Amino acid sequence: MRGSDGQPAVKVMIDKNKPVPASELMCFHTTRPNQPGLVVEVVQQKDAGLEEKSLCYFIFSLPEHSPERYPIDITLAYDLEGLVTATAGNPSTGEELR
Repeated sequence: MRGSDGQPAVKVMIDKNKPVPASELMCFHTTRPNQPGLVVEVVQQKDAGLEEKSLCYFIFSLPEHSPERYPIDITLAYDLEGLVTATAGNPSTGEELR
């Protein structure tokens, strides 16, 4: 997802100090037709204005011939052991994306 300036957009999915285990679902959309995939970078930022720390990346393949603005539900989870997981799916069909 990109902002109006063309740079990657950052969305807060799990708020700071949220009790763990925690998970959040957010819907994103493709930015162009036939987009082959989606890369989700998970970052940590301790306080506003401080540098972000990249924790990991998740890469999901999208169905062929997906239209622009194809919806993708991303669920980000953080467990008691500090494991971060992400899943992606089509909210209309329930199909999981891998």
